[in-house]
Amino acid sequence: MQFSWRFLPKWHLDGGLRYSDVHFKSQDHYLANGDDSGNLRYHKLLPSIALSWNFRDDAAAYIAYGKGFETPTFTEMAYRPDAQAGFNLNLKPSSNNTVEAGLKFDQQWGVFSATVFHTETHNDIVSAVSAGGRSTFRNADRTKRYGAELDWQKTLWQDLQARASYSYVDAKFDSDIPVLGKAVAVRKGNKIPGVAQNQLYFGLQWQPQQGWLGGMDIRYMDKIYVNDNNSDYASAYALVSTNIGYEWVHRGWTLSSYARIDNLFNRRYAGSVIVNDSNGRYFEPSPKRAFSTGINIRKAF
Repeated sequence: MQFSWRFLPKWHLDGGLRYSDVHFKSQDHYLANGDDSGNLRYHKLLPSIALSWNFRDDAAAYIAYGKGFETPTFTEMAYRPDAQAGFNLNLKPSSNNTVEAGLKFDQQWGVFSATVFHTETHNDIVSAVSAGGRSTFRNADRTKRYGAELDWQKTLWQDLQARASYSYVDAKFDSDIPVLGKAVAVRKGNKIPGVAQNQLYFGLQWQPQQGWLGGMDIRYMDKIYVNDNNSDYASAYALVSTNIGYEWVHRGWTLSSYARIDNLFNRRYAGSVIVNDSNGRYFEPSPKRAFSTGINIRKAF
């Protein structure tokens, strides 16, 4: 259920209410090691509300509050961190409270938005340990995330467009977690692994409605911790990509083609990580320089 109410010319209130009811059921047909059948039910009522103020024709401010709810997936419940048989039926759903505030401008120097947020999560579903190709999960009593996001885009000249964005996220455990099976204890204040604190993007694109197009962008990713005690991390990296293409439009037909090079300078970096791997094999290598091309044909009737 949602509502929107413009109670003054420049003010409006938006809100919503959502009810989630999720059921899991597992029936065990392999009974040599006992019957591990089971079922779970999670349900939650989730409100949200936002207040917006259009203080100028080209600018607005807002503040919002929302409650979130995340149930475990079958993958997260598949194995137990204590190495016992059966589903991890002790894994609880997480709930969070988020407050967000922001500004949006649409002026001659571009479209700009700025957002700050703060999220507190209870029973956060986090990685416990990864061993032998099996990843297990557990609940963290409390975690916190706060940060900011900035986004800017503008047409610089004719069909030349620029876009830049930056995000900052400080994600950390807000309570101690005791040892559970092979999963180590976690101290309050440690960073949540797998989350980059800083990310940056800048791109230029020549984008006419028809004809040659092309561009280049650079992406920066901050270091990522790979385990709960923050003893190791995947290093930060920056990648440059470039693309070129051609778009042809005629009598309702559109032909688009492109060629793209990712990781232009053949940078070596960890493309992903296996959080809390029991053997310390956290890092998964990324592809080197990658080439891709494609053609798309559309007809409008």
